[in-house]
Amino acid sequence: MAVVYVAMGSNLGKRVATLGLAKEQLVAVGGLVLTGSSPYYETEPESTSGGLDQPHFINSVLRLQTDLTPSELLQRLQRIEQALGRQRGIRWGPRTIDLDVLLYDDIVMKEETLEIPHPRMHERRFVLEPLCDIAPEIRHPLLGKTARELLKGLNNREEAIRHQV
Repeated sequence: MAVVYVAMGSNLGKRVATLGLAKEQLVAVGGLVLTGSSPYYETEPESTSGGLDQPHFINSVLRLQTDLTPSELLQRLQRIEQALGRQRGIRWGPRTIDLDVLLYDDIVMKEETLEIPHPRMHERRFVLEPLCDIAPEIRHPLLGKTARELLKGLNNREEAIRHQV
């Protein structure tokens, strides 16, 4: 089975409850086994959100084992997003749920709908902090650095506040 890392985020509605439902739905159908889950972090929306005033995000990262292909995994994530009320609109805008494939074993791929590793994961504290909680030594297959090294190398000072839930 492949080892995959999935980022979860929510900034609309009952954020923590929505992330919990997403986690449950990921493993409910089969083909995915949850092997690790980071704590939740509260973070400000990205500065690239076009100046939109929006609520803070709750973020987490999951480690899963799967026999799904990357495309099948993406389809599963998108079905869960849709079931939980995700409406695609403004890029980096507010959303009830966002599920992103960060890493899938050591696969490097770039297709129209899916890029692995996630193309901006190494720039995002809200991804790297929770990833370091469950896999600090995981290596980025293109950059060759561990999650811990990538986090340490971030220039921005944005704050991610860890939540006990």
